[in-house]
Amino acid sequence: MVISFALALHAGTRMALVVMSAMPLVALGMAAQGWAAARTAAAVAAHTALAQTVADQALRGVRTITAYGLEGDAVWAYDLMLAPGARAAMAGAHGVGLGAGAAQAVLNCMFSLAFWYGGRQVAAGALSFDSMMRVFFTVVLAANALADVQGIVPALGRAADAVDRAFGVLETASPIERGDGAAAKKGRGGAGAGTAASAPPARLAAVAGEVRLDRVAFAYPTRPGHPIFRDFSLTVPPGTTTALVG
Repeated sequence: MVISFALALHAGTRMALVVMSAMPLVALGMAAQGWAAARTAAAVAAHTALAQTVADQALRGVRTITAYGLEGDAVWAYDLMLAPGARAAMAGAHGVGLGAGAAQAVLNCMFSLAFWYGGRQVAAGALSFDSMMRVFFTVVLAANALADVQGIVPALGRAADAVDRAFGVLETASPIERGDGAAAKKGRGGAGAGTAASAPPARLAAVAGEVRLDRVAFAYPTRPGHPIFRDFSLTVPPGTTTALVG
């Protein structure tokens, strides 16, 4: 693309500069396309994760669901979780389509501008017809290069969103201390590492075998708004077995 612009400037500097002035608008359309693709990928991934959680729970409890005739309710809950993702995907597809259409419209307008301005230059004797055609076709080559890039812009947007989500997981600091008492590190490449805890975990002098849960609150990370336990307390005496089923 750079070589095409250099050849166009050599063949007809004024015409090449006029035609190349539309290139930022093409880049703007492609940027809008990539932004819409990245935003759509993030929204769809979030809602798909929620739907996957519902499906996993339904498959684990398939016997219970079948016994109570709750198949329709399970399908309804799954569709309910998928619906926002489908709406986000539809809106994102419109955004990507508008960005691609805008970029193509600007390219076609750029070609029209090249013929109009080049014709005026030829009529005025400031540019030969051969030079005008050389400028036009070198700009067409550059535009074809941009069109090739435009095809992978949505994929680049989805890849950027995937990288952000991956590093978001890697940078999550765990509140659980390691066995040596050191706190979990946070940050890419060790940047922003946490400091060591005040002291390593203490050893218990005696173990009676009793297990006690005191006002426990719990929710799955993928569904933080749906708590499983809220102020749940339980005492398991030594020598007994207790199972939590659900």
